Amino acid sequence: MGAEGAFVVVLHETTKESVVAAVKSLNGLSALSRRTGINKGVFSLVLHHENPPISRQMEGRIRLALGLPPLPAPVLIPPCPDCGSVHHARCNGNSGPVVVLAATERVVKAGGGRKRKRLVRPVADETQNSRRLALGAGWREVINAGLKALEG
Repeated sequence: MGAEGAFVVVLHETTKESVVAAVKSLNGLSALSRRTGINKGVFSLVLHHENPPISRQMEGRIRLALGLPPLPAPVLIPPCPDCGSVHHARCNGNSGPVVVLAATERVVKAGGGRKRKRLVRPVADETQNSRRLALGAGWREVINAGLKALEG
């Protein structure tokens, strides 16, 4: 992969959906293969792999045979200046996941990070803390005593 960028092939979601529908309507890969003239092994790859190892040209043939519109023009993604891989952002030396966008697609941040338990702690000023220390009590004891007093 040089400094000029690269094209990474990722199957378009409508291609896979259409292959699944065609296999169901024709009752099998063999019937679909006979009807389209495309090897049933190619359709098997599309059905059984999340990212099947087929070329963009083959995907174009499949789409044409199934009556789908042609794929959008590929978008050249420049390599990351940090690692040389092709992905959507700078990785600062870490090889990140490969993300390929069509001209009509955009990057959406996934997830919000790790879910952490939110801790709410009481805030005591210096006077309150010195009173607690004079009693020789921990915060657990102070909180339990306060709750008992409030409860009656």
